[in-house]
Amino acid sequence: MRPSSRRDRSNGRLRQPLERAAPEGTVTRLGVRVDRGPEAGPEVRLLLNGQDPLGSSSFSTGNHPGDLLDNGALLPTDPPQRIGLYGCNCGVFGCGTLTALIERRGDTVVWRRFYAFHAGEYDGPFNEDSTWPDPVDDPDADADLLPDQLDLPTVTFDAEQYRQVLADAASGWSSAHGRRNDWT
Repeated sequence: MRPSSRRDRSNGRLRQPLERAAPEGTVTRLGVRVDRGPEAGPEVRLLLNGQDPLGSSSFSTGNHPGDLLDNGALLPTDPPQRIGLYGCNCGVFGCGTLTALIERRGDTVVWRRFYAFHAGEYDGPFNEDSTWPDPVDDPDADADLLPDQLDLPTVTFDAEQYRQVLADAASGWSSAHGRRNDWT
């Protein structure tokens, strides 16, 4: 892994709220809430022990439920996959993206190796095709385009509770908010 030469200003604004909501070394309860976003239709809010610490910084735009819930993007895969959790606060998801590597470890699911990607740094999907290499470890990546690693604690979830919350959220969001083609 090659560290980025840039310093990410959001790192300090994310670490303390995340440590308060989900202390490292403890099991965190996942919650999912779908809200109406400011411009882009519905957006997923990821609650950690009832709080939304990751969506309270410069990465405040939630991903569309169709991109996180309908396709199971938040479920761990083998090999682990990097997922875009939140977009920058400009309202355009993908302009800047807060990502985490999601993996299964026994009876738990962990989010780790948080990175901030900025527009134009990487054109691969963050939640579609697990055959794409993690851009952080891609040996062909241009060193000038690497994302910023965020010094954030690993978040650990009970695997069964995590899976059930995601299944409930996937089946429930469309009845409350409609599918993507219902939004203008």
